[in-house]
Amino acid sequence: MRCLPHPDLQPVGCAVREDRRKRLQPDEHLRSETGQQLARVHGQLVTCSPLGSTPCSLGDRVELRAVAQLHPHPALIRHRISPSLCKIEALLKSQHLSISAPLLITRDGLIIDGNARWELARRRGWCELPCVSLDVSGEEALEHLLHNQSRRDGLNAYLRIELALELEPWLREKALANQRAGGHNKVSTSLAEADRIDVRKRIAAIACASVGNVGKVKYLRSQAAPELKDALRDGRVTINRAFSWAKKSPKEQRKALSDREGDRAVSGVIRQVLRRQLRDSAVALDPVSVARALGDALTTAPDKFQ
Repeated sequence: MRCLPHPDLQPVGCAVREDRRKRLQPDEHLRSETGQQLARVHGQLVTCSPLGSTPCSLGDRVELRAVAQLHPHPALIRHRISPSLCKIEALLKSQHLSISAPLLITRDGLIIDGNARWELARRRGWCELPCVSLDVSGEEALEHLLHNQSRRDGLNAYLRIELALELEPWLREKALANQRAGGHNKVSTSLAEADRIDVRKRIAAIACASVGNVGKVKYLRSQAAPELKDALRDGRVTINRAFSWAKKSPKEQRKALSDREGDRAVSGVIRQVLRRQLRDSAVALDPVSVARALGDALTTAPDKFQ
């Protein structure tokens, strides 16, 4: 099967900063062959046809599938990743949802693109959804799912790398198969090291992240305290900051996280007080009144700073 973009479909905007995209683009060749084919359409839906045949029209490829027969990727379930409420609310405001946005799925109903639409349909009791199915494996589906997320305002870097690391065994098998095909059956330390580096680069390319951050996330998976991992998942702390904290004991990690969040909470209250003072005062700010207002805020909501 070869996958071809359909000209009537709109591209999805890239949420990755332009400078980051330019740095990561040279590693696009590290993605799988199917992943590269899917990536060329930049998030568009794909129509498939047998190799050498005439491409199918969108009408020929879209089919109605029962909502009960569709399911998210198992990796999303394992990492407790589900569509955000803001995405579902945005879909509720969307017009012509059922006919303009078919889901992209595998042959067995695994959702590649359209989890929020599926969740909305499930909540509203819809029986069927329009879908376009692709003949790809679960690993290739996850690769394309991550590629879409890197181009949207979706998963943060930590979650993308966590998901991409699920592909590590698959990528290692492919690397080993390539070595055998090239006649490199000899076991050597240098070859094994080169294989590890190549797989790490592939994971970074799939997650649209740096190779360094892939190594840091692997370290955090084993060394970070549960509270720190939750903060990473929620985007409350960066990978670099968490990596520096993870070298400490779990107790010290929790304290560093608590201090950080306390500082952010105090800064938020200060900003609120200053905005209120600027709105209510026609003259320059009075330091005494600002300090009094800040003290009142800390007194009325002490739980924010504990």
